[in-house]
Amino acid sequence: MKASVPPELLRTLERESLFCIVGHSEPDGDCIGAQLGLGHFLRRIGKEVALLSPGPFERPEIREYEKQFSTAMAADFRTRRPTVIVLDCSSLERIGGLASEIAGLPLLVIDHHSAGREFGDIAYIDDSAPSVTLMVQQIIEALGHSPVLEEARMLLFGLCTDTGFFRHLDNRDGAVFEAIGRLNAVGTTPKQVYQMIYAGRPLASRILLGRLLSRTETHFGGRILSTYETLEDKRAYGSENRDSDSLYQFLQTSAGCEAVVFIREEDEVSCSVGLRSNTELDVGALAQGFGGGGHRKAAGFRWVGGREEVKAKLLAALTALLR
Repeated sequence: MKASVPPELLRTLERESLFCIVGHSEPDGDCIGAQLGLGHFLRRIGKEVALLSPGPFERPEIREYEKQFSTAMAADFRTRRPTVIVLDCSSLERIGGLASEIAGLPLLVIDHHSAGREFGDIAYIDDSAPSVTLMVQQIIEALGHSPVLEEARMLLFGLCTDTGFFRHLDNRDGAVFEAIGRLNAVGTTPKQVYQMIYAGRPLASRILLGRLLSRTETHFGGRILSTYETLEDKRAYGSENRDSDSLYQFLQTSAGCEAVVFIREEDEVSCSVGLRSNTELDVGALAQGFGGGGHRKAAGFRWVGGREEVKAKLLAALTALLR
């Protein structure tokens, strides 16, 4: 991690007493883990906190936490002018309709994505950080505290989901493993977090995974692998049985694979596209060219149009990047 926590952000967290913590739409484990970990810490030191998320909570590993979030800010809470903290968002559009609810309020931004549009009064951005939960841990420690067990568990949960359970880390990430050691010291373990993320998946999710794997296509001599999910799959297996992380894990370990493209039909007129990289290929920059964002190893975007259309445009863009 190359950025230190801005002193003005720390002073604001110490000075203010009322906070609203907001995450992005279609939240993942890193976003939810960061919100819950930071929210628990701020309450522990005497602050009042509201947690907002636009949802939906479709990922199976985060569904149990939905009840801890509101989809709108209470009117009386807003009149008290809370300080808003937006986590894991490279642009304000990522929080959907909540953007209008926080307009005019003091705004802190904490994010680790390499692409996006700057916003907020105080921003702590570090695109070298593997997860925003690790940045939250750094903030807690910079304030002179250590995460307690409940916080440590959610922070490690987020770190594991965004790093593919550490497989995206390399020999430059020694400080990350030191931070994990400090979380482990208060009682949380990778074994516990693995169960939180992967245990109890229904058989239907495994059958769907097999279908997606069977559709895999190779491009550029096997350097790029692509597959897709249809609306028929969603109707047959349900959105609750999606398991994109396992899909990426299987495909990224294929011999010669440098990156994976996963196209998911969301409705009749649009798709979501997920990108994962094994190499120095920056999929965050690639996604930014399509109006999305992310970081070097993991990114995505929404596309209005069909999956064959977006696949063709992605392959054309990759032709210029792969030498």
